[in-house]
Amino acid sequence: LFGYLLIRSSKHQDAEPGRLERIWGRVLMRVTRLNTKFRILIAMAQMITQLGTIFDISYPDAYKGVLRVVSMINLDLVNISPFECILPYSFYTSLVSHTILPLAAVAGLLAIRTALKKAGKQEASLRCVTAAFYVVFFVYPSVTAKIFTTFNCEQFDGEFDGSDSWMRVDLSVDCNAPERGRWLVYAGIMCLIYPVG
Repeated sequence: LFGYLLIRSSKHQDAEPGRLERIWGRVLMRVTRLNTKFRILIAMAQMITQLGTIFDISYPDAYKGVLRVVSMINLDLVNISPFECILPYSFYTSLVSHTILPLAAVAGLLAIRTALKKAGKQEASLRCVTAAFYVVFFVYPSVTAKIFTTFNCEQFDGEFDGSDSWMRVDLSVDCNAPERGRWLVYAGIMCLIYPVG
């Protein structure tokens, strides 16, 4: 829908905009009017909702309810898509999905931007940059939390299935498994791309 509106509005800049373009124009005007304090408030709310996941904090039930409402700010592309129905789903599949989909969305928007810029549609190409910024802004906390949870393992006193260390967020993942090293390298690379980069 976004790409359609972007291209349609760039084709018909001189023509009278249709109802959908007028609505989209109003939405874009309101979004671009977000001031710095509001963005800081959103970023703080996004980070607070992820702290419990990363550090395994047990909150009171009332506060958990507040966090559930506030967590709607986090744009989690993987959880709103039906990947579990299509692919064999594990924590590592989720990690790859959480890290690759936003990069693909931003790359797609920047490719559209380049095409629009070559076509002389400067205003529409700037909208692509703004949209890419908002994709990164909204997915950054949930993707960063997913990356950092890769490193969190829980040590148990006794062994179960030959291991005493299991991933804190998904107790089906053995932290002593031989393939875990590859996933730690992947998570390290994603740390360089998302939280650091």
